Amino acid sequence: MKASLAVMMLLLTGTVAQAADLYRVEVMMFAYLDEQSAQKEHWQETLETEEEQIIPDAEVEDLPEDDGYAGESLPVDDMTEETPEPELPYQPLEDLEFADAATRFAYRNDIAIIWHQAWVEEIQDADNAILHDVDTVLEGELKVQVSGSVRLHRSRYIHITPDLSVQQYVLGFPLDETDIQEETSETEITEPAAPQDHPFAAFRMEPELIQETEVTKLELAPEEPVWMPLRAAHIDRSRRMRSDEVHYLDHPLLGMVVKVTPYEAPPEEETSEDSAAPEADLN
Repeated sequence: MKASLAVMMLLLTGTVAQAADLYRVEVMMFAYLDEQSAQKEHWQETLETEEEQIIPDAEVEDLPEDDGYAGESLPVDDMTEETPEPELPYQPLEDLEFADAATRFAYRNDIAIIWHQAWVEEIQDADNAILHDVDTVLEGELKVQVSGSVRLHRSRYIHITPDLSVQQYVLGFPLDETDIQEETSETEITEPAAPQDHPFAAFRMEPELIQETEVTKLELAPEEPVWMPLRAAHIDRSRRMRSDEVHYLDHPLLGMVVKVTPYEAPPEEETSEDSAAPEADLN
């Protein structure tokens, strides 16, 4: 009898532990737009180095061989069917618990919501954590771009680790590039007209043409302002969390509010056949 009870307790414990791995996650990111606060720290203009921005020329042997269809569409018979998109390892949700807070943030000039999503996932260990891609842009007086990923994993506690790049842009004009160009112009040099009573008044001298070289600067700046990199930062820090609590991850350029809650799947709706009441036997 005791052995049976012990087996039942182990089975129940395993069932509860497995169900507790399913969590509802909500993440809301907001960008800080206070220029005076941002200027208190020194920032890189961009996270890319000059080497990363340069694309090396392709070698001749690296170029693809001519397959006979350059500039032409492939025959219909050779077209392959589109590959269906793989199913997500998590379930996106439409209801947002932080919706009221996001509405209040909309009235502030120094904060703007840039990414807000909720989902259900079975949180794994660190080696099998699910990556949630982030790629969003906010455009106003500043342009803010956030890209990267967010992942959650579970050891003794639940951890969230954002791996995000934040890039801010400002409207402006690049440094004026000048081109020195020599322009040749012809300038007429004429002598003053002789008085009518001058002995040589009957003879008018033709104007002389003198070659004159002028140096001018041609401004190549665009007519309209463009988005120029202002400051950038990389956010990569892990935060230990407790379920059912709101956690705040702070950074001078980006704030993040996170809440993780144990999730119970709603019971499946009964079918019309099962829910229909049995007809009374009139016989």
